[in-house]
Order: sequence, then C-alpha cells, then structure tokens
Amino acid sequence: MVLAISICIIFIYLLALHQTRLRLISLILLSTLTPIILVLQSRAGLGVLIRRIIHPDLNGHFTAALSQSNPFTLLSHYPNLVQAFYMHAHGHPPGTTLIYQTLIRLSADQTQAVFLILAFTLITQIATSILMYQTLKSYTKSAYGISLLWVLTPAVNLFIPLPDLLYSFLSLLFLYLLINRHFLLAGTTFYLSLFFSLSTLPALLLFFCLSLFSPSTYSLLPLTRIHLRSLMLGFFLPFLFFSLLDYNFGATLYVVLHTQTARSYGLWLLPNLLDFMIYSGLPLWFFLFATFKRLKTKIPLLLLISTLTLLTLSGFSRSEAGRIWLPLMPALFICLGTLPQMSSRITSLLILLLSTHTILLNLFWVSLW
Repeated sequence: MVLAISICIIFIYLLALHQTRLRLISLILLSTLTPIILVLQSRAGLGVLIRRIIHPDLNGHFTAALSQSNPFTLLSHYPNLVQAFYMHAHGHPPGTTLIYQTLIRLSADQTQAVFLILAFTLITQIATSILMYQTLKSYTKSAYGISLLWVLTPAVNLFIPLPDLLYSFLSLLFLYLLINRHFLLAGTTFYLSLFFSLSTLPALLLFFCLSLFSPSTYSLLPLTRIHLRSLMLGFFLPFLFFSLLDYNFGATLYVVLHTQTARSYGLWLLPNLLDFMIYSGLPLWFFLFATFKRLKTKIPLLLLISTLTLLTLSGFSRSEAGRIWLPLMPALFICLGTLPQMSSRITSLLILLLSTHTILLNLFWVSLW
C-alpha cells in the first residue's frame, strides 16, 4: 500500500511538473485526499475526526464555544473565562474559539457544526498548501515539488482536525506578505496570528528576520521608516478594533502564558527537538544536512536552528512540539528552497521516503486519540 500510494503521488507530480494549470489542481486534490486516506488507514478510523473536535480532553475549543453564546461576552471576559476552559482552549487566545462559536451559530445543530468545522479544516489545509507554493516561487524553481512535500508532511496531516494548521497558515501568510512588501497587511496578520495562538510568535519573528533578505539574491533588503510605520499601523488597527469590543489583549497574553502545563524542564529538552524533526519529516532533515554544502545560502537554516534552540532552552513548550511548533515548519521548506534546482528524480525519491515516513507514523506511532 505504501508503495502504491507513493507511486500515485509521484505520477501526479511528474504529470503536473510541466503543466502549470495542473499544479494547483494537484495541490488541492492531494491536500484534500491525503489526510482522508491516512484517517481511513489509521487504527482509529473516521470517528477520530469527530472525537478530536467534540471531546473536551482532546480539543477544548468546541466545548468552550458551546459554553459561550455571545461573542462579545467571550471577548470582553476572556482573561477570566479562559482559565476555566478545557485542554487546548485553556492555553490559547480567543481566535479559534470565536471561529468555532461562529460555525456553531451558523449550524442547525451540533452535528452540522462538527461537519462545518471539518470543512473549514480541509479548506485551511488546501489554502496553506497553495500559499506554500506561492511563497516558494519567490525562492526556487522547485516550488511545486517542495510544496508537494509539504502536503505529505506528518504534522500537516496527522493532527487534523485540530486547528494548529490554521496557525501555520497565518505565520506563512505573514512571510508571504513581507517578501511581497505588503507591510500594512503583514502587521494585521501579525496581530491576528497572536489572536489565535502564541505558538506563532517564534515563527513570526523568524519570518520577519528572513524577510530582511532578498529571496532571489539573499542580499539585505532596505527596511525604511515607512515600511516599519506601515507594519506598526497594520498591527495597531485590529488591536484598536478589538479593544473597542472590550477585548484586553495584554491581560489575555499574561493569563495564557501563565496557564501552560507544568512539566519537567530537563526531561523535554531533547524529546522536543526529536518530536519536531519526526513530525516535520525526518527524511527532509537528513536530506538537508546531507546537502548542506550545496545550499545557496545558509541563512534560512541558521535562523531555523537558532529559533529551535532558543525555543527549546526557553522551556515554554514541554511536549507535543511536533504539533505546537507547526507554525515554524514552513521554514524547513524555505530551507529546501535554498538548494539548487532539485531534479525530478530527487523530488520523486523524497516523495517516496516522506510518504512512507508519514504512513508508518500513522500506523505505529500516532495513538488512537
């Protein structure tokens, strides 16, 4: 089965490689089918998708959204309310809970709401894959092949329908807007990312540093006062909007930062890095280190390694780094984009290795939750 799935994906890759119109179609198709096939193949079956949404000890956002019928009350009292929320909702700002609440209000009943959330998750999956492709086009001619590797990444598929991929989309959107010099929108995206999850902050800072260098020449780009003012204005506008709705941004950040699960600091130092590498794709890391000398620039890889090191030493995340640090994972694919153009043979080999890695994780590593 592993070989059959890999051959099908490689066939799609080779078919769309020289046909631009087919690239987006194939990304949409594979972004939709890959997580569904993996769920069907897993020990838990399709029921796990519903369980990951409704069970308070597996998600928490759905339960939190059900407990609050008024979105304005949710925002204005969030620093107090969040302390009583379950699981992931307990450690996040209100963005995801607000989306769940909106989808519940649009639904006739809870069953319909669950399917709307599943549909929203798949749309996010597709949008992130397309955004990855559009971003990588600024860095490499191998953008399509690397984007397919993103679609096959374990973390992108195995945590569905948890909302972490949405956080990855927002952090990647921030980079895309910066390298295209849309500083006002980038500032707004920076705020919205933190409105959904503080796990985006390391990725946002990394991508800001990365955006200081040209994607094509890797020379420093000018950052003027106008650019910085636009960035700050973009951040201030949604900050002002939500403040007028009586949402206390600072108090929420303080409470969320102090509600993280207490676990042993030393115990999770190395497992966090290993977990991140496993769920971002071990074959990609091995390939990247094996071709280190061929990188056109070491800047993205050094920024990524520095961020991971600082994040690990900070002890902010203690377990589940493969999921929580998902907003950082696009940086790994930017690093792959700094290689000279990857041949179709190399890309096909990586597709085979990564799809095998993801399928084996799905079968033997990921639990029934």
